[in-house]
Amino acid sequence: MSIVIFLILFSFAISFVFTVLTMPKLVAYCKKKHLYDQPNARKVHHNAVPRLGGSLFVPAILFSLVFSLLGYYYWVDRTLTFKLSTWVLGAGMVFMYLIGIVDDIVGVAASKKFLVQIVASAFMPLCGLYINNLYGFMGIYELSWWFAYPFTVFTILLIVNSINLIDGIDGLASGIGLIALTVFSLMFWQSGTPLYSLFSAALLGTLFGFFLYNMLGIKSPYKIFMGDAGSLIVGYSLAYLSIKYEMFNLTVIPYRPHAMMVSFSLLFLPVMDLIRVALERILHRKKVFAADKTHIHHLVLQAGANMHQALGILLLFYVSFLILNLYLVEHDVLVSTWVVLLDILLYFVFIFIVRRFRKEEA
Repeated sequence: MSIVIFLILFSFAISFVFTVLTMPKLVAYCKKKHLYDQPNARKVHHNAVPRLGGSLFVPAILFSLVFSLLGYYYWVDRTLTFKLSTWVLGAGMVFMYLIGIVDDIVGVAASKKFLVQIVASAFMPLCGLYINNLYGFMGIYELSWWFAYPFTVFTILLIVNSINLIDGIDGLASGIGLIALTVFSLMFWQSGTPLYSLFSAALLGTLFGFFLYNMLGIKSPYKIFMGDAGSLIVGYSLAYLSIKYEMFNLTVIPYRPHAMMVSFSLLFLPVMDLIRVALERILHRKKVFAADKTHIHHLVLQAGANMHQALGILLLFYVSFLILNLYLVEHDVLVSTWVVLLDILLYFVFIFIVRRFRKEEA
């Protein structure tokens, strides 16, 4: 086993162990301070559950990266340094993390939370990380910076909020995150950029640790929810990794003809669901940020599935998109434009089917 693979696995293991060992203490703290996610008409759970599970993500990532990066420096690359842009992007993650914790504890107005998201999202293009190439999608290749910068911020906001809003049943947001982070870890390693694999693995480890506690039965004394602190960090990190992998920059990553489709496929389901729900609310003259039960997990529950069945159905649907897309583009069966259109069609066919089985109350 090469030292790089060992360090990637080590990064995963450190954050996983950190999360597993500290989560019971966090659950106890939440119960002591009465920091619960209370049930209401919009939510699918009927019991008060501690909601600060995601507050461990950033500490676990940092704890893991300290050791894995030290190992990388001593055993792989003694010239390893961090640019100013790295610290600025780290500041963006901290902003997301802090606004999420504050929202979980005392609540934050949607407008203020969205403003912080815009600022944190703007850090990426300002640091030179932006969507600069569509690799032939709709005949488009290189993007002009004046379009690419705002388009990147808009895309980040879509990804962050799609992960936040799909976090509606146990294991769904974290399950999607686990699959996406596993793929990114492999893709960056294969591309010869293992530092991004180390970060992916660090988040993967803590997310897996959380997933185990989140999937416990409702009567378990250690069950906990991710909360906004967790979903915002997962969304922001996936946005960062997807844009980093997709960006055409030969000084960082070798050319990958299907880079856009990899990033697109990993995030299509949550992002498409956010777009559909927003458009439906606009069509019905409702507020875009209004709370309701029209997200894809709500529809599957309303079709008669229980929570674990809904999770299995949606993760299978998600993985099917990923496998289908990568097969079609890798074997040149369809160009990216037609793959995207096929995905949209299949998504709406799925929505039509679950709505046909819809019952009065989930």
